[in-house]
Amino acid sequence: MILENSNKNLKAILIIIVILLTMVLSSCGAKSNTVGTDLADVNQGLVVTKQDGNIFYIKNGDVYKTTDLAKKGKLVLDGDYSFINVVGEKLYYYDNGISSISKSNMQGFKIEVIAELYIESMIVNRDNIIVSINKGNSEKTPYDIGVLKRTEKKLANVTPKIIKKNAKLIGVGGDEIYYQQIGKKGIEVYSCDIKGENESKLAIIKSNDAKVYIDGDDIYALYKVKDELAIYKCDKKTNTKVVTIGEHIDFATNSVVNSIYINNGILYYESVINKAEKYVSVLYKLDTNKKGATSAEIMNLGDIRKLEMTIKDEKFYTRVTSWDDKAAGTYTVGDWKEYKEAKK
Repeated sequence: MILENSNKNLKAILIIIVILLTMVLSSCGAKSNTVGTDLADVNQGLVVTKQDGNIFYIKNGDVYKTTDLAKKGKLVLDGDYSFINVVGEKLYYYDNGISSISKSNMQGFKIEVIAELYIESMIVNRDNIIVSINKGNSEKTPYDIGVLKRTEKKLANVTPKIIKKNAKLIGVGGDEIYYQQIGKKGIEVYSCDIKGENESKLAIIKSNDAKVYIDGDDIYALYKVKDELAIYKCDKKTNTKVVTIGEHIDFATNSVVNSIYINNGILYYESVINKAEKYVSVLYKLDTNKKGATSAEIMNLGDIRKLEMTIKDEKFYTRVTSWDDKAAGTYTVGDWKEYKEAKK
């Protein structure tokens, strides 16, 4: 009888141990799966993101899922979407058709509308959804930065808490939000925490029209001085020129649209140059970590409208949007292709 009771107690203890181990392992998995997207993809407009071996990307407004960008993905969401984020077991995105922040499961089902907002950008990080809200006015910075709490509960038309007024969201890294405001000398770049507190000025960019990129602790900006377009590395005192590049003008919008991708100090940039009496777009690579390094031409892009880049699983991918010669006024979004550097 005593032996029988001891066996029962041992079985009960073993069951408890198994349950506790399962809880610990599952919580560890959840922790590693709730951080959010990276700054390099934010700089590209969040057309692609990755988590736990799954890569999600947007093409012609639809959301696709794959494990390798070089392979055609599976259609997950059919519509007009932007700013794809994946956190935990949920997809977060902006539905342009109904001007709303929405979420679904990883298969594109159980769709929920979180908030109806006009936004300029959106980043999901840890337990928060951070947005640049478009105020639709003519102020120098016609945006406010708002935060919504990410939750597994069903939400309906939640109002974000405004943490910064007249500020434009640049990116989110760890627990820091990066944003810009127009100051007396140009764009001022700041960081703050999720509550909008512990503000720190990081850089002053000597332009009101610069495109700002965050790469770890470094800040880069693309802007023109007189007729020269260049990439600068910026801090609170100086704007140091990294490289001068040829302008890529989008004639549909009459704006400069040179593509830039920077990750851990490795800079990829598009420059328009004259080759054989014809202007073409060329992609260059420059390691800014090496003093005195020079740019290397890695790809002739020809006549493009837009170039997108990303690094996934240590592989470099590009995607080109080009003008469609067969249908005037339209363009074709290409597939992601891996670029492999030639062995020296």
